[in-house]
Amino acid sequence: MSSSNFNIVMYSQDGRGLGRTTRTLKIAAYLVKQIPEASILLLTDLSLVGRLKIPERVDFVHLPEVVLENGRALTQNLTLGSSSVLKIRRKITRTAVKTFKPNWIIIDRDPLFLPDEVKRTFSFVRKRLPETRVAWALPDVLGDPELVCQEMRRLDVYKVLNRVAHEIWIFGVREIFNQEMAYRYPEELARKVRYLGYLQAPDAGSAALGTEGVLSSGKPFVLVAAGSGVRGYQLLDNYLKMLERSGQDWPFASVVVSGPMMDSTQKSDIKQRCEKLPDVEFHRFSKHLLQYVKQAELVITTGGFNLMCEVLSYQKNALFVPDSGNYNEHLFRSRLLNERGFAHLLSPDRLTPEALQKHIHQILRTSPGAQSPGRVLFQQNALENILARLKSGRTQSAGGKGSNGASAGHSSPTAMAEMGK
Repeated sequence: MSSSNFNIVMYSQDGRGLGRTTRTLKIAAYLVKQIPEASILLLTDLSLVGRLKIPERVDFVHLPEVVLENGRALTQNLTLGSSSVLKIRRKITRTAVKTFKPNWIIIDRDPLFLPDEVKRTFSFVRKRLPETRVAWALPDVLGDPELVCQEMRRLDVYKVLNRVAHEIWIFGVREIFNQEMAYRYPEELARKVRYLGYLQAPDAGSAALGTEGVLSSGKPFVLVAAGSGVRGYQLLDNYLKMLERSGQDWPFASVVVSGPMMDSTQKSDIKQRCEKLPDVEFHRFSKHLLQYVKQAELVITTGGFNLMCEVLSYQKNALFVPDSGNYNEHLFRSRLLNERGFAHLLSPDRLTPEALQKHIHQILRTSPGAQSPGRVLFQQNALENILARLKSGRTQSAGGKGSNGASAGHSSPTAMAEMGK
């Protein structure tokens, strides 16, 4: 590990979805701008990674894909058994890490997804690469506390997190959700927690979107985005049924984004129905999504972490219609933010075209945007604090105190903001 280089390995597990890898690439883009000597190697199993924009001084290694079905690991593309594919993944990752000799390893994956794989992959780091620090990055919430705690105990996740990671980074704010308390982290693990704040959306720029398609009508528009698309069909289906059944001239246009990983049959159905409706524009995926978020009158989405951060960065009216994914992560997050006044909520068990219509009319009539008395708590300074953690880690020993002197498990958002300056 040369003193003139600053090497970072970023490890993402997406399986079904693309949120972790796209989030990791945004962080990587920021870090290489801020650290001129940095080189970043991304290890990911996202099949679409080659289509994403890869920043300079960042490269990637694609790992064979594995997904969970009813608690069982299944391979996506290879005809080998899951145990063989997992072994290949471990060997690729270990070889890359040993050769690259990173200053930091940043893991962004669900700790409830095959935790033993992470332990078997990275347990060598403390002995073989004692100067390398490992951070396990987690979103603001993992899901319903009762469900998450039950699985953490069953899968021995607490021990895996404690053994693998020097630090646990949480992209959130304790005053909004106290993760180590809600998920009952043991004291030793809780001391490793750092709350870094939420992620700020990149600047979408000031350029206006094109005037072709529905935007040429001059109407305000509603953005309906299903994230990666894996579990977004119900939202888009009900939204289009609302438009199809009403027969009215809506006072707004619609931009519908299915996500690149929606089932092809479902995606084709949504696309064809959009093409038959006036003032409705369909995208499978859009490089202008941030522009749409910035200029939309209302954003309707499933409550995924990345788009939630982008919506709140621009203080947009937001309606979360969460899916029933693993451990109810989207539902739990949506309820939390709804209680704080950051967003509106339509529970999945109440999702109908009529309910959507009622919520949309009410929001557009009365809501000024994502403003609430608690808005000051929604600190979006994670990038600055990641940078500060990386720099402090050059001299900080494992398990010590934060560079601001606050206990690792009890660093306040204000203290973290100061540390990031």
